Amino acid sequence: DMKLVDVVDVVNGMSHRVGCDEFYLDEVSEWVSETVEQFREELRPGEASVDVLVSDAVNGLCSFLFILVPHEPGVPSLRCGVAMRARLVEFFDNVNLGDVEGCLAFLSAASTELEGAFELSG
Repeated sequence: DMKLVDVVDVVNGMSHRVGCDEFYLDEVSEWVSETVEQFREELRPGEASVDVLVSDAVNGLCSFLFILVPHEPGVPSLRCGVAMRARLVEFFDNVNLGDVEGCLAFLSAASTELEGAFELSG
């Protein structure tokens, strides 16, 4: 299990390498808690859903955080990576966010870098 601050450190290392803006821990923390709360209200047993937080693009590249929220009592997990902004736009246009396997396959193919899954603890 990783703390959110550790995951933000990993994605900010990636952001730094490609010249993207870094993520602020407060911003990520708020996004994670709002996303988990919203999904937990909607998910039925056996379901999971995902969301993506994307940095501003620099030279077409951006870093991103990807969260997978399973139905309770599952633990949310995060992945982070770097991809072309255009590919992430394609992601939102073409992928069903309830299709976790499809989302992961797309992200793996689209990313120049991808790390995780980091299971969130506390």
